[in-house]
Amino acid sequence: MLVPSDLGFGVLFRVLPDALLLIERASERVALLSPAAERMFGLSSGEAAGLCLDHLLPDQTLTSLAAADSPLLEGLAVRPDGRRLPVEISVAPLEGQADAYLVLVVRDISLRVAAEAKDRQHELQRAEVERLAHIGSWTWDLASNRVTWSDELYRIAGQEPDRYTPSYEGYLQIIHESYQSHVQSVIERALADGEPFTYYTRIVRPDGLVRTLHCRGRVRRGPDGRPFQVVGTIQDVTEPLRLEAALRESEARLGAIVHNASDGIWIKDLQGRYLLINAAGAAISGNTVETALGRTDADLYDPETARRITAIDERILATGQGEAYEITVATPLGPRTYFSIKYPYVREESIQGIVVITRDITERNRLEAAFHEQYEQLKQLDRLKNDFVNAVSHELRTPLTSIRGYLEFMEDGIGGELSPQHAEFVGEIDRAALRLTRLVDDLLDFARIQAGTFELRSEPIDLAHKIQKMVSSLVPQAEKGHVVLEVTAEGALPMLGDPQRLGQVLLNLAGNAIKFTPPGGHVTVCGFREGDRLRVEVRDTGPGIALEDLPRLFQKFSQLSAGKQKGGSGLGLSICKAIVEGHGGEIGVESRPGEGCVFWFTLPAAPDA
Repeated sequence: MLVPSDLGFGVLFRVLPDALLLIERASERVALLSPAAERMFGLSSGEAAGLCLDHLLPDQTLTSLAAADSPLLEGLAVRPDGRRLPVEISVAPLEGQADAYLVLVVRDISLRVAAEAKDRQHELQRAEVERLAHIGSWTWDLASNRVTWSDELYRIAGQEPDRYTPSYEGYLQIIHESYQSHVQSVIERALADGEPFTYYTRIVRPDGLVRTLHCRGRVRRGPDGRPFQVVGTIQDVTEPLRLEAALRESEARLGAIVHNASDGIWIKDLQGRYLLINAAGAAISGNTVETALGRTDADLYDPETARRITAIDERILATGQGEAYEITVATPLGPRTYFSIKYPYVREESIQGIVVITRDITERNRLEAAFHEQYEQLKQLDRLKNDFVNAVSHELRTPLTSIRGYLEFMEDGIGGELSPQHAEFVGEIDRAALRLTRLVDDLLDFARIQAGTFELRSEPIDLAHKIQKMVSSLVPQAEKGHVVLEVTAEGALPMLGDPQRLGQVLLNLAGNAIKFTPPGGHVTVCGFREGDRLRVEVRDTGPGIALEDLPRLFQKFSQLSAGKQKGGSGLGLSICKAIVEGHGGEIGVESRPGEGCVFWFTLPAAPDA
């Protein structure tokens, strides 16, 4: 076996910190390991002797090592425990026995590789931090005039690294022309005095965007005091500056709103001191904003008022819940009532005080009290009016009954035979008395509705039969007005209701249709079923009603000009509405000028049972 002393480099073989491997050239097997190699590979020379080279250095052969372009190759050394070490390998023939042996020098580069990996990690982290903060870095080597940019700086400037070569002169060119001279003077002054520098500027990117930059830098000097390098950072502050400006504008608007508001607005700290208050709030206690700030309610109000306000504040701070309340305060203008809303002033997730918004409602309360008083007076007048109408209506019914009774006697000739002229006079008196009777009946119904004593019976009715009967009673009126009166009803229409009151509705609607339809016109009354409802329609070919007049039709004492000409109380349709709605139904009208009218109402059909 070979020993180092026999090879002429025994001392070097033993003390060299790098691992030395003696390899048989022909077999590419290990002949000998230096002590450093034994430690590296975890094998003694005896254990390693005869092992193939790639057992210790995987994927390495003498041929590949000899053919390498570089005298130093990087690879991996493998230990028996499987651990792999990054190594650097160089090869040379053994002096005097070049044909038989080669010497491999293997150096452990684990620390260097780890340091390089750490550097790469730091570089990635730095690049990520720059990207998140929109901060790019740069270096300017003064001797070579070479400028280097970080990746983020390329992004900020809108440049492509493979297309743009940074330089000091190029940087000045992309700066907005209004800033170029300022930037140049700042950098030149820094080169002269060596002090750190900072400035704001704007650049114009290739895509036309203008960005605002905040630049910082410092000059590095050598041992001789002369500058050799300038380094710095550039941050894109376009968006932060825009947000800052928007915030300032918003705060200015909010301040203007608060301080010019007619409502009192203020913020108090935990000790009850006024941190903010507007003019309206300060005026409540007869102060100005300047004299109220920093003071407490005990300084501004009488003891009782201050005690009440403080008690509410303490309750809000204790519960963390807002509160609305009214309070009367003695002010320089006399007692005033305020409606206040208070809620906790929260900052950084903790209660820092109280926010208050208050409004003077003294005048509103006075007006509300006056309104309620007038409302009660009007209700009393309305009751008196209803009582009067009811009393007058009852008093009129008795003489009207007597008048109509005696008219019947006269028509029957009990008092003697009437001449044609007398008979005509009696007929006119009877018709006038009948109209007056209907008016009195309407007034009585209206009085009952207003008093809440209007009652409806409920019994089985065939609405179709009721329609036929009521329309038949109107035939003489239709013939007298030369109006064609027709009725259609689809079979039986059963329901529960008051037959007398429903007959009143039918007579009113059909009678009005005949009254307002010119000679030669048509009036049609039809009834039919719609699901679980019964529907009645009264159609005429009269002049129709203007759209703006339709909402007034069912209002009490409301008459259109045509209705006033025909006479009437203006209560008929409102009473019809009360009767229909009292049966659980609806009533309405459809009309256009010149196209006639359709008055309709719906009622619940009787249950199948």
